[in-house]
Formats: sequence, structure tokens, C-alpha cells
Amino acid sequence: MSITKQTTTVRAAAAIMYAHFGKPADVKQSRAAAWRSDFRTPYDAITSIESMLKGTGRKNQALMVIQSFSADELDTNDPATPQIVADAAYALAKEVAPNSPCDVVVHLDSDGGNPHAHVTIANVDLVTGRAARENGLAHWVLKKANDKIMREMGLGVLKADALAHDVNRSRSGASAQGLTVDELDKSTWREFLADRVDEALLDPRSVDFDSLRTVAREHGVSIEKKTSAKSEAAGRDPSVTYALVDDNDEVRRFGRSKAACTARKLGADYGWASLHNTMNERMMREQEIEDVQSFTEDGEQLDAALRELRAAEEDRGFAPRRGRIAGEPEEGTHKRRAGDDHAHERVEIVDADLGGLAARLADERRKRDQEDAERAERDAQRARRDSFRQARRENERRLQRERLRTASTLDDEAAQQQSDEDDFGLG
Repeated sequence: MSITKQTTTVRAAAAIMYAHFGKPADVKQSRAAAWRSDFRTPYDAITSIESMLKGTGRKNQALMVIQSFSADELDTNDPATPQIVADAAYALAKEVAPNSPCDVVVHLDSDGGNPHAHVTIANVDLVTGRAARENGLAHWVLKKANDKIMREMGLGVLKADALAHDVNRSRSGASAQGLTVDELDKSTWREFLADRVDEALLDPRSVDFDSLRTVAREHGVSIEKKTSAKSEAAGRDPSVTYALVDDNDEVRRFGRSKAACTARKLGADYGWASLHNTMNERMMREQEIEDVQSFTEDGEQLDAALRELRAAEEDRGFAPRRGRIAGEPEEGTHKRRAGDDHAHERVEIVDADLGGLAARLADERRKRDQEDAERAERDAQRARRDSFRQARRENERRLQRERLRTASTLDDEAAQQQSDEDDFGLG
């Protein structure tokens, strides 16, 4: 089961450098537990994307996606986990932008123990020459694509019932969707309450329990924790209670019942530990995005890291065919010209085989389309076989019922004949 967060970045270099080497960047020590890319090296990814975007006039060089998995599903200590995450993230990138090259870096060093991948997608479709996503990468588009990849890989799909909505609906047989607080009743208030708690949890201001309580009040919800000296001594988490409250902080009533319940009755994901895990995971992803953005803003630090990376890759024999760095003095000194705020570390790769890359991506897309078509045909054949078997079983049951009915009729007629014979003394 995975969740995704997406944004854009003005400089692809910031996203790729952070994903591979952190901030501040240590180019001698990669953070990648696994790496899957359309490029030869991190530096090749950076310079190639900048070359692709040159002259397009696009503000953002890349789309950035963070795909985070549940530690309960993928264990960071399992040797297979990095490759699974890398394959899932790469498949996701190709699902949302099939003709755009990408770079995928897997991290296992999250404080929360959640394996996750940083995906940088070049903001160009090499087939059409347009942006990778003409209307941007909407969250619902990314979620739909991510759910598809999770199903295909046999991984869990995050559903609404993970936040207890289906549980609450099944209890009541009614939905609170579209209702106002004044339209609720004893069958719908619990689901309405869960929705308001979700909104508070997703608010960027909810960074700890106290701030979550404050934000929740804006949604008409009271969240309180209860503990005791005995439970603290035993190391047990506090219990959490939720309630819908009015403007006077009085708990609302629907009929004879109060609109209040414990986390256990609202859903497992509303307990003390789950609340903190949800906020911590989101905060870590938010912090990583902020780090990338600050990397972008600190041009000098980023440019210095790029020079170090170029030198390190040259030492390892991965140097691209040299072109002069735009804005760099001829003799290789790295001083900026006075007042030049835009002299970024950029390499003009005059022989970049973008046509070859475009052809390879298009070929891979055709293969994926063919695999999808073959999978759909197999599913259709399986459905037809299942339908045929079901029809055959139904027909056999129908024939069996007919035989039983016929046999029963014959038995009745025989019994009636015997009875008539007995009546006439013929038995």
C-alpha cells in the first residue's frame, strides 16, 4: 500500500541531487538503496534534462513525485524491498508520463521506517515535444495511476475504509456525503465526524497533537486524549475521543445519543499511535520537498554540488562528452560574474542522443501497451471461460431439477395408481 505526493521543481538538478546525495549534498555517499533511471548517471540525468528543456520557455524543468509505502507491507530489512519500490515507482512514472524520461531513487533511511521513492520526471514529452502533462499532474490522476500499479504488482491499494468510512456506512446503511451538520442524524453523524477529522489531519498546520486539536476545532470537532498514571506506568498509549461540537463547544446530540465516540469505535486509524504516524509520515515528505525547494533557491550551494558531482563522475570514468559550462570562465575558475544571479551550473551536451532516447521510450510504451492488451485479452478469455462454466453449471442444475421433478411426478402417479388399485381391491 502506498501514498503519493507530487509537486514541480524549477531545476531538475535540485530534485536529483537531493534524492541521490541529500542536503547538504555528499556526492561521495549515495543515499540510494536502489536506482532505476532512463539515464546513465545522476549527472547525466541533470544535464540531459536541462538540455531537453532548453529553449522551451517552461518554468518547471521536472515533475517530482514521492511514493511512500507502508512499513507494515514492505520491510526495509527485506533485501527484495528496494527493487520492489524502484519497480513500482518507475512503473508509476511511465503510467503518468510514458514518453518522458525519469530518474527513480529509493530511500530506506526514513525516520518512520517507511520505504519510499523519489521520482523526477523530465517536463517534456519526447514524442510530442510538449510538457510531460499538458494540464499538470493532478492528485487524483496520480492516485488512480498509483492504484493501478499497486493492483498489477499485487500490493495493497489505499481505500477509504482505511479511514473507517466504509465501516461507518455499513453500520448505518446511509451516507453523510453532501450533508451539512444540521442534516445529520444518528445514522450519519459518525461518518461525518470521520470526514472532518480527515480534513484536519490533511491540513499542513497539523504537525502534532495540539495543533491537530486546534485545526479540528475549526471543523467543529473536539479531539481529546485521556490517560492515567496506571496506563502511563504500563507504557500504554493514551485513549483518544472524538466529538462533533457546536459553537459553544457543547457536544451535539442526535436523538438521545451524543455525537461522540472513542477512536476504537471510529476506526483503527484514529488511535493515538496511528494519528502520530500519519502526521509524521506526511511531515517527513513535506520536509523533503522543502529541502528540494531550498536547494533550488540556494543556487550557489547547488552549483557547487554539481561541480563536485561532475568531478566525481569524471574520476569514475562516467564523464559525458565535454561541452563548455554556460557562464563559466574559460580557464575553469568557478567565480560568478558580478550581478549574475542566473549563472547556473549547466552543461551543453551537444551530442545528447535525445532521438534515441525518445525512440526507446516509445518502444517501451508500445511494449507496455501490448502487454496491457494481452493482459486484457487474457482477462476477457478468463471471463468468457468463467461465464461458460457458470452457464454450464446452471444448465446442469436446471436439468437436475427437471429430472427430480419428472421423477417426483412419476412417483406421485405410481403412488396414485397403487392407491386406486387398492381402492378397487386389486392390490
